[in-house]
Amino acid sequence: MGNPRTVPIVQKRYADTPYRYGFAPTVQVITPPANGQYYLPGEGIDVKVTFRDGAGNRLHPDGSLPRYSDFVSERIDSGLRYYDGFQQLLTLYYALKHREGLTMWSVAGPSERLKMPSHVVGFFDFFAPQTTMATVSEDGFSSVATLNPRFAQLAVPDARDTPVSDTVHFVIPEDARPGTYVVTVKGRRDWGGEALNRAATLEFEPDHALDYRIHLIHSRSDRFAADVYRCATCHLTPPDGPPRGFPGIGPY
Repeated sequence: MGNPRTVPIVQKRYADTPYRYGFAPTVQVITPPANGQYYLPGEGIDVKVTFRDGAGNRLHPDGSLPRYSDFVSERIDSGLRYYDGFQQLLTLYYALKHREGLTMWSVAGPSERLKMPSHVVGFFDFFAPQTTMATVSEDGFSSVATLNPRFAQLAVPDARDTPVSDTVHFVIPEDARPGTYVVTVKGRRDWGGEALNRAATLEFEPDHALDYRIHLIHSRSDRFAADVYRCATCHLTPPDGPPRGFPGIGPY
């Protein structure tokens, strides 16, 4: 009662704003495989995100995202939020983690092996171009992730005005197993009193050629009743390569 505080409030008509409620991220892989068919361990892959409101309006220009300095200075009119643990006491931050502002990107797979990883991530691992979150030797699958803006841009004040791209470069781990992998982008938007956490996912095949995928699915599905080991069932001419993707090597 003896220490009053005042907060200036400026109202704006809803019809005069360029945005609407809702939050809808989408993600796409923009780098094709070097061999034109599938990605290999050690190969680079570029992932691009687009954040829109519920009416489809872009929340950032194509090619870039707001800088972290814009976030800490509260200059992001679209409501996009970044990691905010540095803006509040960490005790309070973890007590209110459901309000976490964070943009995080990850690549993980094979999808059928995904689970809670046991890999321990060290503090300085977050400063790497990508952070290893799971390994085949420890968890049976591979996972790498990064924040965007990068952790160094968040933690180092002099780097907070660095431009932020809407595209992140990953390198597929050397221990990556064949299978379907999942790209995930998580974001948060606080706008007009509406706070939303949303994520977008995309599946891709890092190292399964088309014949491998078709044989893999048909040989394990009860919906395909014909003999998958009899090549003439599907092929008009005899194949000239090994029968990849079957549980065992069948006759050609």
